[in-house]
Amino acid sequence: MHLIDDQLIFKNNRKEYFKYNLVSDAIIKINVETYCEILFGQYNYRLRNLLDLSISLTSDRIFTSFYQNDSLTIYNLDGELIEKKADFFADLTPYSISVNESKNELWVASGGGQVVKCIDLGTQAQRFIIGVFHEETEVMSFPEDVFVFNDEVYITEMGHQHVSMIDASSADKRVYLKTQEPVWQFVKNQFGEFVRLDSGIYRVIDEQFIKLEIKI
Repeated sequence: MHLIDDQLIFKNNRKEYFKYNLVSDAIIKINVETYCEILFGQYNYRLRNLLDLSISLTSDRIFTSFYQNDSLTIYNLDGELIEKKADFFADLTPYSISVNESKNELWVASGGGQVVKCIDLGTQAQRFIIGVFHEETEVMSFPEDVFVFNDEVYITEMGHQHVSMIDASSADKRVYLKTQEPVWQFVKNQFGEFVRLDSGIYRVIDEQFIKLEIKI
């Protein structure tokens, strides 16, 4: 699920692709080529091959990770490999990544590791860690996804069934949005915010959950 300006794009378990327009409030089914064009600005096979990875976009690079690999891989906007940082994630499984470009740092959520880490992209040094390795606690419970917006870090906690917000400067943490079921993903920008729950994808307005109904 990606929120690009006033368009939300997502895929289902059958790898069918959809676009939701926040202005017209319409959902349409799209092909993978259109999905890539909205996400990356263009389509080619190199970019298509990145779609099954965890992706974080910056102004000039594409950062990717895979939960079965401890490397961080960086591409240009055409999908050409720039750099592969081996052992970047070292002691944890990267479920989801998000880059804070203004601070040159990467946040990673590891549901299996029960932690969220902030890593300096230049030195690869750890800046913050939230949670206790391999222990579910009141602080962190199965962090599935991480998303950075305007120096605020949003974590979906499957165990606690809520979205947490972390201040990227201080690592102070608070509950941002409570849900009534496991929450897989959260995204937001100046046009809106969305969550993916077990029961579907919802637009969130004033803490009210409005389910996106797909008609195909």
